Amino acid sequence: MTSNQWKKRDRERRETVERYHRLKDFEEDFVVAKQAAKTREERQRLMNEMGAYRQKHRQEDVARGKRVPGGRIQMHAIMWPRWIEVAVNHEMAAREIYAELVEGRTDRLREEFNQSIVAVAASACTIEALYADVVYLISEQPKIRTTHRRIGQVIDAAFGLNAGQSSTTRDQLRWLFEWRNEAVHPYTELEPPRVHPAGLNSSAETAKFNAVESSRAVDIAMAVLELAAAPPNPHGRWVTRWVAEREPYHSTVIAPLRERRATGRPTQAQTTDTD
Repeated sequence: MTSNQWKKRDRERRETVERYHRLKDFEEDFVVAKQAAKTREERQRLMNEMGAYRQKHRQEDVARGKRVPGGRIQMHAIMWPRWIEVAVNHEMAAREIYAELVEGRTDRLREEFNQSIVAVAASACTIEALYADVVYLISEQPKIRTTHRRIGQVIDAAFGLNAGQSSTTRDQLRWLFEWRNEAVHPYTELEPPRVHPAGLNSSAETAKFNAVESSRAVDIAMAVLELAAAPPNPHGRWVTRWVAEREPYHSTVIAPLRERRATGRPTQAQTTDTD
């Protein structure tokens, strides 16, 4: 995708999000105005305006290719809950294998590595997906090329972090995305063996990507999701609305994952196998 294509896509996405929230603003303001209306004529005028606004909005969305004509259902999937599920599933698998490594099962070292790199990458993907879900709710920010700095900038602005929260979050993001990049953009060279956290001598890669580090990665993703669930100082009406609309994902997906991590229950696949 060329630079101009990226910019065009970015403008189109921002317009789509802004149109959605302007419609919601209009609807909420309509409810308040209707409740305050003194006469039947005033209420009817407001309802006529609301109906005309909605019809115009639908027609424009159809013209933009963002809505199918008629009343057919449209659906979407919010991706950050899906990515954190992947991250936790693989983290929990890595934890279970790590316990076997401590007992001397060195044959499980590669499997722990495999599970750990997925947990690290999925944790970073969780935060990138959350960023994409939030970035158009606020005004355009100064362009920053570095991924973790760009994401930190938007999280700061959208959720209203204080200085301490901002510093901690940015440090965590820097570590996670550097670790993710080590996994997905690797440079491999001969190195002396390193000591794995379980006390084994192993390659540099398996010593680096392990259950301990994958848990740290998931911790960071969960901390960012916690900020998203209850922002210290949400930036404006649109972010506040977004928090309310996304709450079911926190209660039905994220909360059970937190409990699962705390109790150390087996991975879903292994639970299914033993049922």
